[in-house]
Amino acid sequence: MKKLLNNVASVNFIFLLAALVLTSEVKANDEKAKSSTVELKYIGQLNNNPVVEVVFNGKKEELYTIGFRDQNGVLFYSEKVKIANGSKKFALNAEELNLVELTIEVKNRKNKNEEVFAIQNSKSVIEETVVVKVK
Repeated sequence: MKKLLNNVASVNFIFLLAALVLTSEVKANDEKAKSSTVELKYIGQLNNNPVVEVVFNGKKEELYTIGFRDQNGVLFYSEKVKIANGSKKFALNAEELNLVELTIEVKNRKNKNEEVFAIQNSKSVIEETVVVKVK
């Protein structure tokens, strides 16, 4: 009977420890997601060129470096901006760049945090024929 109680106590302790570890991991991921101050949005097309917007949601003005890399990892554009709350839009000349995949890196120069976004471009043609009985 005493051995059974010790086993039950051990199992309960293991479940409690596992629950604490999983809870702390979820909280850490939530805090990381909330601390992100940069977003990337696809706006649409301007003269058949994709337009993206980098949105900054900071509390105080900070210096950021925005870099654009192609599918081979070659940096083809870089810009430094000092911004707190606002956005910056970029129109990409897709025909000239012949982009298949694009990586956008936004680095905070002060705390060295880096956000990396990937954009993949694909085109598909869908031809659909529908036959409907009218009468």
